[in-house]
Amino acid sequence: MSANPFEDDPEGAAFEPAAMFGKSYGTSLSASSSAANNAALLPPPSPAPAAPPPPAAADSSISFQDFQLGNEAAAFQNPQSHDESMSSSLIANAAPAGFGSSDSPQANPFAAAPGQADPDAKPAKFWHIAYYSDLFNVNTKEVGLRIGKSMVPYPPTFFEMVKPNPDLYGPFWIATTLVFIMAATGNLGSYVKALENNTSESWEYDVTKMSAAAGTVYGYLLFVPLGVWAVTKYYKIGLALREVLCIYGYSFFIWLPISIACVEPNMVVRWILTMGAGVMSALLIVFNFWGPLKNDRKKGLIMLLIMAALQMAFAFVCQLYFFTSYS
Repeated sequence: MSANPFEDDPEGAAFEPAAMFGKSYGTSLSASSSAANNAALLPPPSPAPAAPPPPAAADSSISFQDFQLGNEAAAFQNPQSHDESMSSSLIANAAPAGFGSSDSPQANPFAAAPGQADPDAKPAKFWHIAYYSDLFNVNTKEVGLRIGKSMVPYPPTFFEMVKPNPDLYGPFWIATTLVFIMAATGNLGSYVKALENNTSESWEYDVTKMSAAAGTVYGYLLFVPLGVWAVTKYYKIGLALREVLCIYGYSFFIWLPISIACVEPNMVVRWILTMGAGVMSALLIVFNFWGPLKNDRKKGLIMLLIMAALQMAFAFVCQLYFFTSYS
């Protein structure tokens, strides 16, 4: 049998594709024609959307614009504010959550809330230093104003000035300074007198004047105000002990310049100075205590006379012991 199929047909029959490839060829042709007919029946596809127009070309013309200064330029213009802002940012970043932030309701979790007392805090006992901290809670300006007011007895407004915060800071240092000045001027006056009498070689420093001045000043400023307060307490006069101690302490400021001036060897001048200081301090006490004591005139006048007499008695002691012994 020949390999060429066309040679088996002696009559030169026409080429029939279906006979050579079988029925599958005809089937595929019919399926293709069917798909073509179905495609013709479908609606035409919608056109694709048009592409957006290309962006307009940027204007290449040159124009001047304002730019904000960077951190470096701002720091160059104002280095102090830049340093402060940098420090604040460093602190804010370094602090852990809950600490160092003033915006948080409670920056320190271990501290009591503002306006609320610490429940664990205990009041200080009277033998602790913290118990007396309020008595020394004053500044230099307040002490200066109170000293100035003590030098002007009238009008009597000393209690009104110190009423919100009576202190013992000023009285303590006034008394301590007065002790040293009285002892020093007493010895200095005796030395000047020894020079005048040509007996300076036999002159000796009297150390007892220091202890005598301390006992006189501290004793007076402790026991006399305590006695006055006890009487006012008995008669139910509204004066606190710290107020009485405060006014008596400041009333002794006048003695600081007077003690220095009493180095003067003239006896008459020294008497005038000491009696003048006694009168000034007595007027400060009398004028300011008259307001609380005037409701009961009889008892008030008796108390004022006793207080004035005590102030003058202190002046006599200072003159006779400290400023007359070297006459």
